[in-house]
Amino acid sequence: MSNLFNATLMSDQPNNNFPTYKPSELIAIFSAALGRQNEFAKLVNLRGIYQQRQNNPNWSYAYAGLHDESSQDEITLRIAKDLHETLIDGNLITVTGILERKIDPRGSVQITLNVTRVEKLQEQAVSLADQKKAELRRHKSQTGFRNVDGVLEKRLLADERPRVALLLANNSITMSDFEAGIQAAKAAIDFTEFRSDFFKAAPLCQRLCEIDSQGFDVIAVVRGGGIGIERLDNLDVLETLSHLNTPVISAVGHPEERLTFKEIADKEVATPTALGQYLNELVERVADMKAKSKALLVQQVSKQYADQIASLEKRLTKQEKDFKEERAGYVEREKRNVEEMANMKNKVAWMANKLNERKRIITLLAVGLVAVVGIMIWIALR
Repeated sequence: MSNLFNATLMSDQPNNNFPTYKPSELIAIFSAALGRQNEFAKLVNLRGIYQQRQNNPNWSYAYAGLHDESSQDEITLRIAKDLHETLIDGNLITVTGILERKIDPRGSVQITLNVTRVEKLQEQAVSLADQKKAELRRHKSQTGFRNVDGVLEKRLLADERPRVALLLANNSITMSDFEAGIQAAKAAIDFTEFRSDFFKAAPLCQRLCEIDSQGFDVIAVVRGGGIGIERLDNLDVLETLSHLNTPVISAVGHPEERLTFKEIADKEVATPTALGQYLNELVERVADMKAKSKALLVQQVSKQYADQIASLEKRLTKQEKDFKEERAGYVEREKRNVEEMANMKNKVAWMANKLNERKRIITLLAVGLVAVVGIMIWIALR
């Protein structure tokens, strides 16, 4: 092992003939070195709380977790199926086995205990982790779950495009399944894809906080089920999830995989594909609501205009009636005025005739008077 490190350090020295390794070659070298150390391995005894994991039913062995009673640390157990089937989640146990160390394709050293014996100390032990999970569930219940449907529907009804962040695991193929059910939703919703390492709590928490600060309407965490799904129940991840300001949809795992992560999220859908179906149905439902709303609005406006037209026609009919009555009154008044004018003319003519008669009488009287006076004068002069 020391020779390997010495050879590696020589790369700092200028030597054009020094070999250049590929990552796979370097991992193979270290795996071989670590494997040789297991030749002198001894049995070790470990105590902790048993945590079941998802396993392939065809395997002759099972993988599980041994959780520390007083911290969040956990080691992987490789255990025979007959021993595995005697245990359940939460059993406080002591296990005996041989430690195995190997390097995974990402360059991380994996420590696994190959279990040979198991002693059950307590049927059910409540760890600090379980207590913390219960506290986070209570906290979420007290602060309240956000109405994801209401948030998205409000945007869509206002003819706005909701912004949804999709958080997927690095190198995940979940997106292909998700795409099958999301095509229709893309016509009304803007999706932004983010990636993160779901196996490590720190980068996942950092990514969630980063997305939370970007003003999305909803964050959808998307991951298929299987090995490693329990990493989402890391206490740091759950703590971060419970304090996000943005509503969160959980679309992780399979329906039978029970996770506190699903319980703390504001909305849970069974699988990534179900998330696409949910969003499709939401868009279609809102479109139907808008269509019905428009039809109702048209009906209301039509009724309003019909009422206004009827009211206007009624007013016009009344005005026409009032006009006809007023006109009839005017004609009647004009008729009376004409009759009065005719009567007045007749009176004037009659008075004119009377005046002319009086003038003739006065003239005759005057002529007679003059004649009498003349006769009298003539008689007097004789």
